[in-house]
Amino acid sequence: MNNRCIDVNLPKTAGIDFKRRRCRRAPTSTPGCSMPTILFVDDHPIYRDGLQRLLAEIEPGLTVCTASGYAAALELLNDNRDIDFVLADRRLSDGDGISLLQDVRRQWPDVAIGLLCADLTPEVAIKMRQLGGVACLSKERSANSLQDAIGRIFDGQIVFDLEAQSAPLDVLPARQWEVVTLARDGQSDKQIADRLKISENTVRMHWRQIFIRLDANNRTAAVAKAIQSGLI
Repeated sequence: MNNRCIDVNLPKTAGIDFKRRRCRRAPTSTPGCSMPTILFVDDHPIYRDGLQRLLAEIEPGLTVCTASGYAAALELLNDNRDIDFVLADRRLSDGDGISLLQDVRRQWPDVAIGLLCADLTPEVAIKMRQLGGVACLSKERSANSLQDAIGRIFDGQIVFDLEAQSAPLDVLPARQWEVVTLARDGQSDKQIADRLKISENTVRMHWRQIFIRLDANNRTAAVAKAIQSGLI
């Protein structure tokens, strides 16, 4: 299978500036943080390798992994537990990108997921919203625009090129549901992290996604809106 990861130490390109480094798996007391690791899944080698080089320019030390398809991506995820973000093409030679991301969400709930595809539709955006995706990007983006989008994602933002305005607010991804439910029961971020066996940084990452999904500015508002909407 066509899997590989590269550690990149290139000069930082203009216009891309991460304000945070992802420290999702490290204890908060650990000095320093490892740089993000991204897995890009696409069955077209020219596009796959080109995007790998493009992503490599975002941040020195970023680890960029690639996989040629559905099975190869799952194999790499099983072997590499440091992956922070999976970005997949919608159409793969051995399966569907959305189905792959559903598997990722189910087996590795703390890994962020996103879709990059040529045929972006409102229905696809709805599915990605319901999965708790952090990205739904069009392949029509320019290289600079795609760099900017990925940089914003690793800075904690959610980037959708086509908004799923008709998507019902009827579901939270499993891990986000657990975070909101435990917060409703009065648990702090540290207690939630201990209960779910994840780091406090990971809990905060989930809160950022919850705030955007529920259009809330803080924990109290998010919990209240989740209760009012019948999500918890």
